[in-house]
Amino acid sequence: MHNSDDLINTFISESHELLDDTEARLNVLENNYDFEIINTVFRMFHSIKGSAGYLNFGNIKDVTHEAENLLSLYRDKQIGPTQKEVDLLYQTCDFIRQLIINIDGSLTDTGFENEARIIINSIKESAQNINPERKYVEPGCESNLTNGLSENKSLPVNMELVTPEMVEKFLSESNDFIDECEIFILGLEKNPEERELVSDIFRRIHSIKGNAGFLGFDKVEKDCIELEFFLDGMRADNAVINQNVINFILKQIDKLRNNLNSSTKTANDHYSEEAIKKDKKIGEIFIDMGEVKEDDLKNALKTKNKFVGKALVEDGKIDNKTLKKALKKQDKLREEIGINASLFNRKDIRVSTEKLDQFFELMGELITAQAMVLYNPEVSGIISEGFTRTKNYLEKITKELHEITLSVRMIPLEGLFNKMNRLVRDLSRKSDKQVQLHISGADAEMDRTVIEQIADPLIHIIRNAIDHGLENAEERIKINKKETGNLYLAAKYVGSEVWISIRDDGRGLNREKILKKAKENGLIKEPPEALSDKKVWQIIFHPGFSTAEKVTNISGRGVGMDVVNKNIQKLNGITEIKSQSGKGTEIILKIPLTMAIVDAVITEVGNSLYAIPSLEIFEFFKADNNQIKEAGDGNYFVNLRDEIIPLIRLNKVFNNYSTVKNFSDGIIVVLKKEEKKLCIRIDRIYKSQQIVVKSLSDSIGKSRGISGCSILANGDVALILDVKEVIDICIE
Repeated sequence: MHNSDDLINTFISESHELLDDTEARLNVLENNYDFEIINTVFRMFHSIKGSAGYLNFGNIKDVTHEAENLLSLYRDKQIGPTQKEVDLLYQTCDFIRQLIINIDGSLTDTGFENEARIIINSIKESAQNINPERKYVEPGCESNLTNGLSENKSLPVNMELVTPEMVEKFLSESNDFIDECEIFILGLEKNPEERELVSDIFRRIHSIKGNAGFLGFDKVEKDCIELEFFLDGMRADNAVINQNVINFILKQIDKLRNNLNSSTKTANDHYSEEAIKKDKKIGEIFIDMGEVKEDDLKNALKTKNKFVGKALVEDGKIDNKTLKKALKKQDKLREEIGINASLFNRKDIRVSTEKLDQFFELMGELITAQAMVLYNPEVSGIISEGFTRTKNYLEKITKELHEITLSVRMIPLEGLFNKMNRLVRDLSRKSDKQVQLHISGADAEMDRTVIEQIADPLIHIIRNAIDHGLENAEERIKINKKETGNLYLAAKYVGSEVWISIRDDGRGLNREKILKKAKENGLIKEPPEALSDKKVWQIIFHPGFSTAEKVTNISGRGVGMDVVNKNIQKLNGITEIKSQSGKGTEIILKIPLTMAIVDAVITEVGNSLYAIPSLEIFEFFKADNNQIKEAGDGNYFVNLRDEIIPLIRLNKVFNNYSTVKNFSDGIIVVLKKEEKKLCIRIDRIYKSQQIVVKSLSDSIGKSRGISGCSILANGDVALILDVKEVIDICIE
């Protein structure tokens, strides 16, 4: 879930956008009835009000509520606002923006009660002039307004007002709200006495309803109204919360999610390339300048999908020079009345993920280009204090830019982990097992693209844990376990990796059953007793392997763990299994934070270059002959401060030659991965630098001990060591 700061920052950003959109439409309304624009502006105020009410910003809620009342009158009477009323609505927007700026600085909209009362009274006075008999709904009692809005099917929203960005934003935020609702529902199921969770669900459904109404998604809006009615009844009647109630709400949530996605797809056919933007204010400036006549301006205002100024230019009424001159006057007028740039400052901007990916790619190319310049022989030979200072500054800026680039792509695992709550609940019901999910480390951050790719493996592992790992209540009681099985989902940082652990306290893997099935399928040739548990557990990753006696609708087809392993390998990650009979199984996904750009030491072995990630190097040293001992069968080890560590020649691993014959003549690199250490001998150290990781060509295939390659400044290619695999090759 989002914390309060996140919610407030989102509210600030979205309210600025909604106010911008509102102001862009108000100028068209003077003495001009346009239902679509009136309805759109109504819904914008409604959206701000809903969020403000949830966050307890009372002044904003009260002002936007009165603005809703006024706009509702225009719709009911089918009339447009007068110039005075348009000015009042502009004034209302300015005041709301002022309150939002105050919230940005002090997290409150209090202290402006007198100004709010003046605005409210002015709006009420205007409304009274339109309809003296009008009865107004007090804030918080708006069912008549919202019901009337949803039932008016004969007046659909003009989809030309809806941009792809608006729908994409709505879909993303609504799905987040739905995910949060599911978390609240599951929390309510465990603790029915926490009735404030009902209000939390209600508020999020209310927000979805307001935005759905604005975008014209009638099915979604109707679903929200039905669910609101049910939740409101629960709040008012203090109804009993039982399993039937929980199941009904979850069913309605699923229905809402389905209609949300289907409605969004339908909307794709109605997008216009730009939202309608018509500026009456700029039109007034043209008239004051004597450049256009009122009839010309009215014709321009009717033009769809164009700025007024652009429409007048295309009609030949003004030229571009006149347009620029008028825009400058408009900016000056806005400064004079206090509308300056500071009012529009944002804490964030919305950037497409495609642009972020392009930015990240260019960052990698920049690091490569920097290396080409700084390590060019012609440049590296320059020795001067000024050049050294400039070189160091460039490296510092590039490194900081790289770190910022990485942070932009990093997002918490919280969203992914929270979705597993619903999965566990549904699977436990299907398998007739009682399962408790425990989540920790959800604040750990990973690359956005990595999180997207680990979702499926995570689901497969959890499915298997519940279906195969955990016993049902009767079985657990017989073996003196608590009837509720436990599933632990955790994440933590380990070096340059994030380890995601999925652990259960079930029956554990059955070594004998796995070996028997593997032998039947011809997967093992050596005697079973010669295989370590670790190697036996790895058998379950073989394509099509399954020990399940029957296939269920959850698992048992022998495809899940194979998919897990392949997807994690694509991320240059490792899947490790630990299991104890009768105590449970733990599967650990060890995934690099990012493999795009890493710090590495480039080493030479003969005519080959190998890059070793810096975080996996324990130390370098020159060995004395008396430190190195032969263990027989051509194996060697080194005595390093009374610690015996296996020692190998790196050229022997990859079958190439070395210019150094004796261990003592080269450099010893101590590699460390987890608790394992390995000494490798290299010929010499080439350099230490950041490298951009490139995947090996599919035609080359996967080479054990190599995770990728990098192009160096002089065009040479360095192979990147997969330290974990190198250690496994040499030790086991």
